[in-house]
Amino acid sequence: MNVESHCMNVTKVYDWINQIINIKSKEHVSISKDNAGDFCINFNVPCDGTRTLIWDGTNVENFTGNFTVTIAEQCTKSIDLFVNGNYVTSLTGGQTYNAQFTDLQSVEVQCQTTPGAAYCSGTLYIQTAVQNSNSPSYEINCFLSDMEGNQMDPSSENAICCVEQSDPENRTNIETTISGEKVTLQEVDIVLKGFITIQFIDEMGDIGGQCTLPFWEAETVYLCAPVGTSIECKLSDFKCKVNFVELCGCCVELSIRISICLSVFATSPATVNLEGKYCEPRSNNFPFSCPKQSIPF
Repeated sequence: MNVESHCMNVTKVYDWINQIINIKSKEHVSISKDNAGDFCINFNVPCDGTRTLIWDGTNVENFTGNFTVTIAEQCTKSIDLFVNGNYVTSLTGGQTYNAQFTDLQSVEVQCQTTPGAAYCSGTLYIQTAVQNSNSPSYEINCFLSDMEGNQMDPSSENAICCVEQSDPENRTNIETTISGEKVTLQEVDIVLKGFITIQFIDEMGDIGGQCTLPFWEAETVYLCAPVGTSIECKLSDFKCKVNFVELCGCCVELSIRISICLSVFATSPATVNLEGKYCEPRSNNFPFSCPKQSIPF
């Protein structure tokens, strides 16, 4: 018997767990910009110190009323607010600033550098002296998407961004018992980032408005992940549900619930040795024959 050895590069899985992650948030979003009397502007700004203009009223005349800036709860660092070029206040996640205005020329926000988050989101709601009290009725559709609002398959490779925040060379060891046996696991901190798109469906079944919002969540998992392993993630299920909390003109407050079933792997590259034997093709009943040859498996 002829035996031949073959070396192959493969990915070795040290451990694999499924983790259910639930995310809850409240967001102010705009259904439509056609309602006279109010404006609802969603913003996502980079957390790199860049000053971003979210309202430009230089061409608007006789403009008076109230404005409200609300920062998303996920933002953990300071957000500086500038009105008409002047610093007004600093806000953090979940905080709101409200003020009257007689000449709102510009509103700018500046997000300081935030480890673990590439952006910060919020809403600017401008309520003017003229109001439209007719609020249409909508149903809500919510799905996983990319940042452009294109629907994504949760099982696709780029459906979600998963980044380890703990030190791969110095993960914390945890002693625990599994099936009556004492084992040592590693504590791994990860951050999940992605986007959902929310569609507002009117009574005719048409899309009356749509917005895309970022989400992110920090999570700690425990698995066998010794030094030299990498952490990989894959979605096995994704659900999101959205309900109205308050509807005011084109501006709405939404309650958002996201449920993620995440598979987390600890892997490392490995080389395996496979042995294969040579075999010969079987004979057939046709009147002609082929030359003998050996094929390694």
